[in-house]
Amino acid sequence: MKREVEEKLLDFCVDQHRNFQKSNWLSFEKVPKEALAAASLFLAGENQGGWSKHRAQLLQIAKQCDPEREGTSLEKLARTSGFDPSRFRHMLGHLLDHAHPTS
Repeated sequence: MKREVEEKLLDFCVDQHRNFQKSNWLSFEKVPKEALAAASLFLAGENQGGWSKHRAQLLQIAKQCDPEREGTSLEKLARTSGFDPSRFRHMLGHLLDHAHPTS
């Protein structure tokens, strides 16, 4: 995934962490739908950071963003989109730590 796409996706996820709106995901056009589908599938599987309460919506988002790939695993979608789950987890965690300090 191009760094520019990754940065836009990370910024969007930081914003959505504070104020999750399914409609915002579905109308977000600054990154390819395949990347958005990969990120939503990834976050649906995260048990940390408050994403789990949005799991069902995130799965629906992935399905709506990439209906032709319904049932595709995150691993396959990551490979085709260039989404790196490990890197994304690390970078999103870092950004969220700075956006929401615990002090």
